[in-house]
Amino acid sequence: MPQENLTTLMAKTIEDEWVRLERDSITPWAFMPSGHPFQCKDFHGQAISYQGVKFTGSPEHVFWGRYMEPFLEDIVGRMVKETLRLGLEKGQKVQKPLLEVGDLLKSIARRAYNRMAEIDQALRGEGFPQRVSRKNVDSKVLKMNKFIDARISAEIAMADQRDKKAARSIRLKTLRWAGASLIGIIGTCVGLAYTYKTTGESELRSQIYQPLYNDVLTAEQFVQAVSNQNSASLKALNELKKSGSFGQVPSDIQKDLTEVFQNVSALQLAISNVRDLALREMSARIMQFRTDEKDRDWRLKIEELLRERSKSEKGFSDTVMILSNADHEMISPSIDLRNPNKLAIASPGGPILVLRDWITYPDSVKTIDRLWTDENYLYFSDGQDHWYWPAAGFKDTELGV
Repeated sequence: MPQENLTTLMAKTIEDEWVRLERDSITPWAFMPSGHPFQCKDFHGQAISYQGVKFTGSPEHVFWGRYMEPFLEDIVGRMVKETLRLGLEKGQKVQKPLLEVGDLLKSIARRAYNRMAEIDQALRGEGFPQRVSRKNVDSKVLKMNKFIDARISAEIAMADQRDKKAARSIRLKTLRWAGASLIGIIGTCVGLAYTYKTTGESELRSQIYQPLYNDVLTAEQFVQAVSNQNSASLKALNELKKSGSFGQVPSDIQKDLTEVFQNVSALQLAISNVRDLALREMSARIMQFRTDEKDRDWRLKIEELLRERSKSEKGFSDTVMILSNADHEMISPSIDLRNPNKLAIASPGGPILVLRDWITYPDSVKTIDRLWTDENYLYFSDGQDHWYWPAAGFKDTELGV
């Protein structure tokens, strides 16, 4: 359903709301001076009754107090909810329809207050409305418009957040599904390729099956790692296709290999897209509490600490321990090579939060927490060294990960 049709549906519903509001809650006031007992109900169901009194005074005060606002506010709330419900039901984005519904609701508000002003003029004029001036309702309309704008803006902001979360969820689910599917297909290809690698003729084994087997293993490692640091290089497949040698592979294996490598390419693209989304989100959050100056101050303090620690150690050494827990993607510290006999760590490194960590969250938090100390960085990008990519070792920082 196009978005304009969604708005059309809401326009009819909102017009019906106006008809009921005008008929049941506004027009009855026009008959107040008829001599018969006047009675209507406010929004909360409380009876409003008058007989034998003029409009000026208590009735006028009730009429222009908060008599109309609860009715309008209720219509706004219900129409917004109905717009969201229809959008979800029809699978449509609701941001634009919400704006259009907001304009329709403002029209109802103005029509309601104008109709009230018309009745007020007739009641105060006691049958001769031309004798008195019509009440100015601009302030009433403006206040209700602000209420409508605030509600619509809040709903649009929440819809934007839902769309972002849904997009991220879809991408991550796609990655998980693609990874699981590829691992199954790759397992079959590994077995078949291994059989031909070990049992085929010597030339076929060395020139075709062994290289393809290596490509399949590389693809398998890439899928299992789900990390931008591991790429699935398909050098052998591309070269064999160019030379025509790939045609010597049995057709069933050609089909499986082609499917695997096509899906691996799609997975690489998906990983790139999700990684871009994650980097944009995290850099925006990091910039909320870090600056280039804060990063420089922290780095200088840690570098001084590392140098002093190196100086305090006894004797000389021609080696230095860089990574003691290399079971996760890391950026290694830099080494001061000015004194070959006294090598020392010069600046901090730290773990990289790779895409696999996002997919396996929150289980990955334990690994990251173990590797991210107060003396190193937590990196969100392995290829950038700007202050808004790494987060310094402040464990109490609210990253919102």
